[in-house]
Amino acid sequence: MEAGILIYNFLIAPFTLLSVPVRALFKKSITHNTAKYWSSRLGIYALDSIRKISEVKPPVIWIHAVSVGETGVAELLVKEIKRSLPESYVILTVTTRHGLSVAHSRLSRLATITPFPLDLPNVVSDAVNTLNPDIYISIETEIWPNLVTFLHRKKVPVLLLNGRISSKSFRSYKSTRWLWKPVLRKFSRLAMISKKNRERIVHLGAVPDRVSVAGNIKLARVTEEKDETQPTRWKKILSISDKQQVVVFGSLREDENRWIPEIFADLKEKNPNLLGILAPRHLKRVPELERHLTKHNIGYQKLSKILESGEKCTASAVLVDVIGELANIYSVASVAFCGGSLIPIGGHNILEPVVWGKPVFYGPYMNNFSDIKEAVEEVGFGIQVSDKKDLAYKLEKFLKHSDTAQNKIRLESRLSEFRRPLEKQVKLVVNELRKRRHSQEKLGS
Repeated sequence: MEAGILIYNFLIAPFTLLSVPVRALFKKSITHNTAKYWSSRLGIYALDSIRKISEVKPPVIWIHAVSVGETGVAELLVKEIKRSLPESYVILTVTTRHGLSVAHSRLSRLATITPFPLDLPNVVSDAVNTLNPDIYISIETEIWPNLVTFLHRKKVPVLLLNGRISSKSFRSYKSTRWLWKPVLRKFSRLAMISKKNRERIVHLGAVPDRVSVAGNIKLARVTEEKDETQPTRWKKILSISDKQQVVVFGSLREDENRWIPEIFADLKEKNPNLLGILAPRHLKRVPELERHLTKHNIGYQKLSKILESGEKCTASAVLVDVIGELANIYSVASVAFCGGSLIPIGGHNILEPVVWGKPVFYGPYMNNFSDIKEAVEEVGFGIQVSDKKDLAYKLEKFLKHSDTAQNKIRLESRLSEFRRPLEKQVKLVVNELRKRRHSQEKLGS
């Protein structure tokens, strides 16, 4: 065993020792929800799960997603794998309870879902022997030394899909490269979302020939089926006429709550029929947004009151003061602005308007979504502005020349490009499974 992993196991030895009596205790009873969660994290699975998995014919595909965000990627991945390999049996492990809840609600019909085992030597050996995967897939940057080592020892291909390493994480990983290099060299394939992420993982020790740039699986969300009743529904709720232009300003943060009403007031003066829909990222900012709308003499109605009373929307602007509706409200936009990007916060999810074929504006601070930003710009749906003045200028120009019907046609013609990262990475899975099957057939002959 490599020195780095020996040091790692020495450091976690107290937890390994503690797990022995705890595991013995959990083996006696794992009926309560909390007990089930922790028993699975200790590599002990309920008897019905063990029987179910032991009766499965290969391929058994183990996918790991740490939390809610990665579970969204796992959802796309599982669905595509089941399309390509309908006979496959998928096990999805998730670390956080919230992530587990989301996974159960979305994927319980397509995968066996269970908590992820702790990376202790005795725990992962039991987990791998019980789950008995033909391939293991880690999503984004979940790299566990003992688990990877044990899987590699059993000749199970280990893949990293939708791989990404933030600049902050990269600095941390570099300081412990002695640990990560031998672990990364055990991966069969690493599919990274961008060239920068490929460079980082290779620097940490991954074998260059096994690392590829495959793009971001999250982009495939644009191609998922949508509730096509939403545009009609929201046009009716907000009394939007067919020829009326609508600007949706979503996920506004801090100073943006002050700047956007001013920008909208100028746009409204030049385009009297324009409707503005303003949504702060956090509801506690609603009073602040109200003050600035009033300051600029913009008449507005709160969405909550429109929904509760069914009153007709007659104001110049709608203030979104409810949770969970913004993603569908984007469906009636002529154009959108996604906040958290004019100030150094890192941006928000610009795919929400793009899903509906809507062009989206954003500021220069999109570092949390840089890969998605690049992809959206490549297909012509993302427009970056430098500051609030640039936003005002470009929005006015866009509204003068916008063609909503043409935008929709343009999006539909580029849908295959949004699916490509997902298809590429599922192909890697299929190829690795094929190689494993061939090697097993050779050993058996």
